[in-house]
Amino acid sequence: MFRTALIPSPVITLLSPSVAASRRAAGVLSSVLSVSSDSSTSSPNVAYDLDTAGDDLDSVFASSVPGFSRIWKSIGVTCSASGTVIHFCSLGAVHSDADTKVDDKSFGKTTPFSLLSITEGAGYTAAETVNSPEDVTLESIQHCRKLLANEFSQLSPATKHFRLNLKSIVGGRVTPSDLLRETVSSDGLPLLSIESCSSNRNGSSKQHNVPFFKEIVVPCFDYAEYKDGSTIMSRLAMAETTRPAVGVYEWPGTSSCIRPLPTAAEDQRLPPPSLIFHSEPSHSNDPMYLASYGVRTARIGYSGGGINGGQIMILHPDLGGLDVRLCSRTAVSSSFSEAQESLLAGSLEELQSTNVLLAGGEKAVDDHRSGKGDCWIELRANVKRPAGYLRAKKGGSVKQKIARIPDLPYE
Repeated sequence: MFRTALIPSPVITLLSPSVAASRRAAGVLSSVLSVSSDSSTSSPNVAYDLDTAGDDLDSVFASSVPGFSRIWKSIGVTCSASGTVIHFCSLGAVHSDADTKVDDKSFGKTTPFSLLSITEGAGYTAAETVNSPEDVTLESIQHCRKLLANEFSQLSPATKHFRLNLKSIVGGRVTPSDLLRETVSSDGLPLLSIESCSSNRNGSSKQHNVPFFKEIVVPCFDYAEYKDGSTIMSRLAMAETTRPAVGVYEWPGTSSCIRPLPTAAEDQRLPPPSLIFHSEPSHSNDPMYLASYGVRTARIGYSGGGINGGQIMILHPDLGGLDVRLCSRTAVSSSFSEAQESLLAGSLEELQSTNVLLAGGEKAVDDHRSGKGDCWIELRANVKRPAGYLRAKKGGSVKQKIARIPDLPYE
């Protein structure tokens, strides 16, 4: 028998382009992150392909019109050390076997994962036990699907049965904005639900001998609000969270943290969310060992911090749209090392070479724009997305902006 925690751990739901993409990503995470230097510990992170057909979430998108019904497929990766569940959820046709094969071939950089929600899992009392960790994962994901069904049931029929189907017909991908714009936030914020917990807690366990989920970094626009006027930071501050560092909120009763990351005013798009896992220095984060799983690595944040001062980025084609990192530091820092996508969020994508974001080990490719002398490329890019250009010209003048050192307290 497996005894669950008193406080429900977070469930991080990622919108997936297909069931096949979910399975591949779950396989990469469970394989890479299930490695421990302690040989007596097996599979601290496990993946489950869960059967949730016919529940409330599927009923929301059921239609009497033939071919218009949609179902949600869920696949979960559970970190048994922290209890956090990473939930891959994909929306597809009822007869999804053929769609799975098509999506399996078409999945690539144009269909990344995206953050849909951060919610509490299923909680149990001290006297309750379940048969296996899979039961805990299933209960937590079922609870998450009920919360999503409650939000999606408020969508207009035109959105549920016409716009989403039309987008699928023309080859588009459903985004979190399509699902959350009407009821949660029109500014790209994820659904956030933190259940009020009793003051009688076990406390968070900081000592783990296996790789465990440490924190999630949630990028958001600086002006982003929920429908009730609150922000993600105000909601986290009002909940029963603690602050182990400035700008970081610890989930009640666990060691998992949420770090909201507001963007600069000039940013035109959001960088991918970051999933940070703690891992002791061992062969589990050795580049040569990770290469056996088809994983490339990149070091970030190591300047002047010593051997334990930075993080290792996990680069894999099946983790598109996710920034997965390994960190050997147990302490939570108030600073966060942003990747290249964050630094380029305020630039026009059309002006960047195709080789700008190449990581180590990737081969350079020919850029068809090189040597063409195209003087109108910037104008066309501004016409496609005029918001940034118009915002810069607002007021008739552009003031020079001087970068300032952030005023953060010492740790």
